[in-house]
This record gives sequence, structure tokens and C-alpha cells, in this order.
Amino acid sequence: MRIGNIIGRRGTVAGLVGAVVGLGAVVVPAGGAFAADSFDASQTVSFTCGGAKATVSVQWLGTTSAAVRWSLDDISADGYSPILRMQASNPAEDDVWYGFATGDTYRVNTEGADGGAISGGTDSWNPDGFGDFNNLEIQLRNGTDAQGHQCETKTVRMYNYGRLALRVANDQIGIPYVYGGASRSGFDCSGLIQYSFQHVDGFAQGDMPHQSYQQYLWAKSHGSKIATSDLQPGDVLFYDYTSGGDPVSHVAIYAGSGQMIEAPKPGTDVSKVSFRSASLVGAYRITSD
Repeated sequence: MRIGNIIGRRGTVAGLVGAVVGLGAVVVPAGGAFAADSFDASQTVSFTCGGAKATVSVQWLGTTSAAVRWSLDDISADGYSPILRMQASNPAEDDVWYGFATGDTYRVNTEGADGGAISGGTDSWNPDGFGDFNNLEIQLRNGTDAQGHQCETKTVRMYNYGRLALRVANDQIGIPYVYGGASRSGFDCSGLIQYSFQHVDGFAQGDMPHQSYQQYLWAKSHGSKIATSDLQPGDVLFYDYTSGGDPVSHVAIYAGSGQMIEAPKPGTDVSKVSFRSASLVGAYRITSD
């Protein structure tokens, strides 16, 4: 359900309160509270719709929960009220709306109208009974139906692919290394990474290539490069252990707590080992498919 379906029914911004009905599941994070010093964003997006600007940061805490920070800015004194909505989504198109501290599933910038900003967040949002938290959908519009609006509702999604792929990779521990392998009969290093992402519901299967250097090139256009000091579980690690040829010869996935999962070499099994910084070409957080 889009913003335009649920706002501006009574002709005034004040009339928004209580106007939402029939939304299905709604989860209000406890108090909408958050600690300013406890946040390590996995991804941040910022976009505009007319004179409205939304900035949302998410820290994926696992496969079912996230911490969220948001701000809603009125970047032009145009008399329109910016409106923000967010929802957890999964590939089955089940949605759980984010509940703001006001108790509503939308936030209208009236406090900072004509040039101001409001913000908030939560340290832990776990949509009860939702299952995999595949992505966070953010909806932004400038103006209620009564005010009119400058643009159609704009939507941006933030994906939790890394955490979900890590869970798949973890389930492959103990399967033998097979050169060229990309199935539970056996994996090579890039086959393990390809299999792990392609078995995330909603991920574009067939898009990620099976070869470490090709995966590296793919990751550069489908993710963000991450410093080793900022690694989070699910980040993809690329190494070069050769003296020539392609500049990437090995790939693994970061498992958190200074560990990673890899299919090392012939005669070994998929295993969880200590993270290695030596010969690391780069680490990437996959943010799109």
C-alpha cells in the first residue's frame, strides 16, 4: 500500500492521525528509542521527492532484525509536508510496516515544516513472525492529498543479501572442495559464494558469475567497497594468491567475530577459519542484485 492510499483524507495534516486502517501487520519498535553511539550502518540511502528528502540507515543485525536510523527533511519552503513510510518485505511480498514513536506507520514532517528536519530510529526492529528480513522498502512523498503533491511516491529498497547468504554458506561447512563445483556435491571458492547468494530468496539467480575475478568485477558494480575495520557478517572477501594472471584468485565470505567461511583448496572441506588480511584485494558488501 502506497503513501497516497492512506494520507490526507480529511484535508488537513492534523487529520492524518488515526486515518490508517486495514494495514495488516504493524510492528512498533519499543519506544522508537535508540542509542546514539550504538550504530554501525550496513547501508545508507538518501533521496528526494520534490522538496522532501529522506535519509535512512540500516544496520542488519541478522536474518530477521535490523537497527534503523531515519531523518525526514523539508528542503524547500514550499508549504508541502514531507511524509515517510518504511516496511520490512520478503520475496513472498509479505510486508510489515515500521511503527514510528508516534504509534503511526507514517511520519509527517510538521515539526520542521518549511525548512526543518525531524529524525528518529530504533536499535532493534524484529518483525514478529515475519521470517527472513529480505529488504527494507522506503517510501517518500512531499505533500498530503489535501495539499497536493509535487511528485508521485518514490520508493527505494535496501537489501539484506549478505546476512542471508552467510546463513546459506554456513550450512555448507563440511562439504568437500571440488574444482569447478557449485553444488552440495562439492564447491570451489567461487562456487560456494555463487551458491550462497543464489539461494537467497529474491536474489537474481544466474546473475552472479562463477569465477573469483569475475565475481570481483560483479561485486564492484553491485556493492560497496568496505574497509577491513568496517567488516560486517556477509561481506565478500577477495584475495590474490597468484604471481600473475587475474588480480583475484580466491574469494570467501566474512562470518563475523574475526572469522570467514571458504572452500580453500583440493583435499579440504568448506570451513570456517580466522579472517586473513594478507593478500586481501578488497571486501565488498552486496547491496543489489
